[in-house]
Amino acid sequence: MNLNIFNLKTFILLFIAIEAFTISFAQINCAHPEIKSYLQANDSTFNLRYHQYMINSVAASKTMPKGEIKELYTKRSTAPNFTHYIIPVVVHVVHNNGVENISDAQIFNQIDSLNHAFKPYNIQFCLAKMKPDSTPFNGITRIQNSLTNYRMQTDNDALMNIDVFPRDKYLNIWIVKSIKNDDGSPSNRVGSAYSPLGEKLGIAIRYDFFGNYTTCGSCNLNSASRGKVLVHEV
Repeated sequence: MNLNIFNLKTFILLFIAIEAFTISFAQINCAHPEIKSYLQANDSTFNLRYHQYMINSVAASKTMPKGEIKELYTKRSTAPNFTHYIIPVVVHVVHNNGVENISDAQIFNQIDSLNHAFKPYNIQFCLAKMKPDSTPFNGITRIQNSLTNYRMQTDNDALMNIDVFPRDKYLNIWIVKSIKNDDGSPSNRVGSAYSPLGEKLGIAIRYDFFGNYTTCGSCNLNSASRGKVLVHEV
């Protein structure tokens, strides 16, 4: 079995090829439509760049070994010469000493749910074991900050630079108490992922939808949470 720890550009290209996987999660309250509309309204080059990005991604995905994606459905990690992809994850818990300061157990539970969803593709997510300077690390940061009440556009740059790890080597996830509209009013959004254009890749998730309520009884979770919000945002 081949183990590859690959960068997030490769990860994006891989999922261009299996994009249909996330369609079943389309009903999740995701902030992507608002983010895309905001970028379209405030960046005159966005549509052209986004269109070119999609063209380039599809073209690059075609350079992957033929049959690799199709074979993911039938092969398992024990098969000879089968590639097993590992993605290091850093979870940044942004809190004000409230319920949003979730436990390590809740984080582990969500990672388990994420891996269960991506197991058919032989992609594994794991909390990072080392910092970029090779210092041992548990993959979790915690910081008290008012940005835990996150406004989707207004606070995006500030939030996604808190304790950020190199985005081409780690998947950065920020846990927040709430995801608000830009005017500070409440929204029903529970997850937000930044556009793949540019360098500001990252995911924000509301604390009570980070994990599976049915398998983490002691966690601070909404009873409707099944760990699928992160799957959708990824």
